[in-house]
Amino acid sequence: TAIGTASNSFLGTFDGNGHKVSGLYINKTTGYQGLFGNTANDSSLKNVGVENVDVIGKKYTGGLVGEARGTITNCYVIGSVSSGTAEYAGGLAGRTMSAIKNSYSKANVNGLGQIGGLVGLANSSVSNCYATGDVNGKYNTGGLVGYENSSISNSYATGNVNGTYLLGGLVGTTMGSISNSYASGNVNGRYSIGGLIGTIRKTSSNATFKNIASFGNISAQTDTRIGSLIGAIANTSDGTNFANITITNSMANNADGFDLIGGTSKYADDTYTAIDETANMETWNNNITIFNSTTQLQVGINGDSSSQINTQNNLNIGWIKQLENLDVSSVSSLAFMDSFIDALSAKST
Repeated sequence: TAIGTASNSFLGTFDGNGHKVSGLYINKTTGYQGLFGNTANDSSLKNVGVENVDVIGKKYTGGLVGEARGTITNCYVIGSVSSGTAEYAGGLAGRTMSAIKNSYSKANVNGLGQIGGLVGLANSSVSNCYATGDVNGKYNTGGLVGYENSSISNSYATGNVNGTYLLGGLVGTTMGSISNSYASGNVNGRYSIGGLIGTIRKTSSNATFKNIASFGNISAQTDTRIGSLIGAIANTSDGTNFANITITNSMANNADGFDLIGGTSKYADDTYTAIDETANMETWNNNITIFNSTTQLQVGINGDSSSQINTQNNLNIGWIKQLENLDVSSVSSLAFMDSFIDALSAKST
């Protein structure tokens, strides 16, 4: 039985003092499932690990907490989490309403929509976090966060992401900002798919995307809004406020031949309509470095391979792959991310 329900939330501070809970098993046909079902505003979960978990529930399901209205700090989950045919599932939390930091998940996660390796729906900041499990959903599904409304910083995801639409190696859909973060898992789906972000949906205020990268491969069953870095960028109903979005110091794996950004669209009445937003597309693309791409030069009068030269534009990313194999014994210490951030920053000089 989970601690705290939607009608009777856990209110207080739970400090695990570095201890762990092992062998948590939950199999319910109702929502708000996890070690904690629901935590109240001003509550706190910190310094605890939950290992060898097998949590099955419905709406709002996570290895640590189904829905967290309070903060989460220095926590981790290892195992598997599923919301079945329902929404809001994450390795650590199904939905968060307050900050989550210095935490990670090594859980495989399955569900319908708003499905993330760490958090299904993040209505608050996510910082110094990572997820390594595979994530399977239908929409709004990401290696770290399924749907994000605030900000992600100093974080990464390495698991593979599978679904239908609005899928990203790091986040499925974002309405916030992302900095100093990357994804290296493969992404497979139909449309609105990005190596890092499935769709940026910004209808007001500014959003910045700085020092970001995607290293995985993309498999898509269509050519609709498929991007090596970002699947699509959607804005107001008339598509006029794209200037609010800034992308700098970014890298993307172009081995699969997709555009860096799959396209632009306007979002209205819960639908995406493609539009041609050339000016901002050129600006965004100029700030993205391509690697693992091939340049073909025509050097003769014939159109066959005998009159062409192909050159590989490969960026050595061995150092980034090494990060995936590091054993982070302390979730509060992500110092190894410094080398990644420095390398990305150097691309602007």
